[in-house]
Amino acid sequence: MEPLAPRGDAWDVGEFAVIDGDTLLLPDGKRLRLAGVDTPEKGSPFASKATQYARDFLRVEGALTVAVDGVDKYGRSLGDLSRDGMSLSAGLIEEGLAWVMNSRDVMLLEVQRDAVKRSLNIHSRSALAGIVFVTASRFHRGGCMWIWRDQGEMVITEEIGRLFARGLSPCRTCLRWPPRDWPGDLMVW
Repeated sequence: MEPLAPRGDAWDVGEFAVIDGDTLLLPDGKRLRLAGVDTPEKGSPFASKATQYARDFLRVEGALTVAVDGVDKYGRSLGDLSRDGMSLSAGLIEEGLAWVMNSRDVMLLEVQRDAVKRSLNIHSRSALAGIVFVTASRFHRGGCMWIWRDQGEMVITEEIGRLFARGLSPCRTCLRWPPRDWPGDLMVW
């Protein structure tokens, strides 16, 4: 599947399909992965709510603008959808249905800090502390292979919400977020 070239396109609302909260099927059959954000994986708590939010975003009347920023390692276009100045990525983060991942977008980080403060959805148990390894951009469970590759490791005990508020994201390999045993005790790490 050939990725989209970086540009802005507008399509009618009904031409999109939602694969999950952060991946869409575009009218031309190509996939768009929301850049810089992550939503819970299928089967995880709040995954269906994030997917439904994306569907609802698409159902609002009017043209959507697709902004493409690049291509990921799976060949999906990376970008965002927006309508009337509101982006899908920002809306998901604002509702606590996604988190900032590998991004230093100041606006998205501020929206995430507010969602953490309000304990919305995936952040509803963020006040719990866990023993995690923190690297430059992620937090991990002990023993994760990425700790040593990501550099800057240190062991801390900290509220998970503070890590999100700092713009860190959970490791996609060792720490699927939110935990499947939600709302289990996060101290079990």
